Amino acid sequence: MLNSPYMKLLNELKILDWQVVLLGYDNGWLQRKDVVDFALTRVENRNSMDIESCIAFSNNDSDSEFADLVSEIKSTNSLFDENNQSKTLSKWKYLRLYMIMENESLSEEEKYLLLNELYYEFGLPDEMLGFWKYRSTDNSAIDSAWSLMKSIENDLGIGKVSE
Repeated sequence: MLNSPYMKLLNELKILDWQVVLLGYDNGWLQRKDVVDFALTRVENRNSMDIESCIAFSNNDSDSEFADLVSEIKSTNSLFDENNQSKTLSKWKYLRLYMIMENESLSEEEKYLLLNELYYEFGLPDEMLGFWKYRSTDNSAIDSAWSLMKSIENDLGIGKVSE
């Protein structure tokens, strides 16, 4: 059911929840199908609210109807506060870094370029400054990525880095 690489890893790391799914959807990292599949999984596991059932069976709804459902679940879900938002963003930083750093088909140079793009994508955060092409070399960006991943692992209590 959870078929995309991001959804599989989120589930494996046990950090899959509505806030993570909807932040990923809002930023284009997850697709509508991922949101629907997550809702369907929750319905199948009997962990759902009524609105989740609507999302799970929304395949034929228009984009605006789907957007209304997403807005409704955001308004009914207590996870959407500022403190949790920061934690959720850290989960996505970790996930995005993991998908780059653990991808053996990427060269070091490709990883370096993707890390630089990630720095911009996340709004130039201080903890990712080491990824910036004018501030780092290939190796220092790679080292900074591993270091940030380990830091996020400690903060979130997850473990996956295999460096």
